[in-house]
Amino acid sequence: MRLPRRAACVVGAVACAVLALAACGRDEARPPRGVVLVVIDTLRADHLGLHGYGRDTSPALDRAAREGRFYRRALASSSWTLPSFGSILTGTRPSVHGAGGRIAPPPGSDPSLKWAQPLREDLPSLPALLAARGWKTAAFLNNSWLLPHLGVARGFETFDAAPATQLRNRSAQATVDAAFGWLDSIGEQPFFAVVHFFEPHVGYRPDPGVRGRFASGIPTRLRYESISLSAMRRRLPRLTDADRSFVTAAYDEEVLTADLAVERLFAGLRERGLWEESLVVLTADHGEELFDHGGFEHGHTMYQELLHVPLVVWGPGVEPGNDDAPVSLEDVAPTVLARVGLDVPAQVTGRSLLRSLRGAEPPGRRTLVAQGALHGPDRRAILRWPMKLVETAGAPPQLFDLRGDPGERRDLAAGSPALVAALRAELERLSASAAAGSGEAVELPPEAVEELRSLGYVQ
Repeated sequence: MRLPRRAACVVGAVACAVLALAACGRDEARPPRGVVLVVIDTLRADHLGLHGYGRDTSPALDRAAREGRFYRRALASSSWTLPSFGSILTGTRPSVHGAGGRIAPPPGSDPSLKWAQPLREDLPSLPALLAARGWKTAAFLNNSWLLPHLGVARGFETFDAAPATQLRNRSAQATVDAAFGWLDSIGEQPFFAVVHFFEPHVGYRPDPGVRGRFASGIPTRLRYESISLSAMRRRLPRLTDADRSFVTAAYDEEVLTADLAVERLFAGLRERGLWEESLVVLTADHGEELFDHGGFEHGHTMYQELLHVPLVVWGPGVEPGNDDAPVSLEDVAPTVLARVGLDVPAQVTGRSLLRSLRGAEPPGRRTLVAQGALHGPDRRAILRWPMKLVETAGAPPQLFDLRGDPGERRDLAAGSPALVAALRAELERLSASAAAGSGEAVELPPEAVEELRSLGYVQ
């Protein structure tokens, strides 16, 4: 029977809609062929265009973010690399996974930073769980805190670490080359790749095409080569406004350098037909203080310039859009596991963002924690949006309202004793698992100690 023209159009439209929904369902149900996790070292969220920064530091990422799920309020699990990476790989708080925790060196040993607490061996990690299911796994890392001795290599079949010093590090573009070489060698197997860029960590050596883009013309005697953690600590009281502007501009040029590598990495995934088949996650391990609270570097405070990091996710079944709900780096591992159809281990303290990625619902109201300092007294923070409590050993707690005071200038603790008490009790409860993360200190090899000394981490 021949349908009237109008009825035929209706039937056709319905059929197309059904087919589209079926295809969408298949995309969401079918696990991605690969997972690419991009971690940009020392990248604070508020120096990116997608977070409203005035300089054009991230044009490629800004464009790409429009195609993905962008989490505006992602919180790092710590203010420095090792514990934050531990949280990314295991989906647990630093007090659970232990990496980077403070521990007394063995009796009679050198009490310097030659000793560090590694990632717990008995804790399931994302690469290990995927490798056990037959996935090819690789990590391309560029930081002396990310060494096999510290437990982060577990589960990676290929572990390509190129530790950095003040004077040299593997560039982001060279890291992309290494990742492409591996991707081109694995055939059609499912894969998990961590691609880590050292930029914009000091020392600053921006791409030649970027060098001077923001720093040119600033009246300072500083040079790129003179910016290091140790040098900034010594010079901090004597830095002029122009000096601080130059350091910030140099940092921004390194952000743009990393952005160029992101652009090339994403283009290469598209050329290889992997972009449409992969879950791609981009984030940072922590940020960087650029004199916001009178200091420089990271690992020494729990303010937002160190804890607020970018988080964007792309892939089949991911609904583009923005999410304002606070999320944590602990959420990366459970989200990946849920998306590829694997169970989330009971030890995981993060939450899967899978329903949010599909646009079904934003992450629920929750409390987030950041723990561990590399320098100075021990510190930790708890965030129950918009209220954030910072606790420093030996000092009164600080309370900030991030909605009205994103720069954390006004301490509200004295006027809110009940809220301070409640947040401190919750922070203590969530940190009570610290004993589970205790472990044997490991001695770093001499070459690693020299690399860390070059960067200013070892005195």
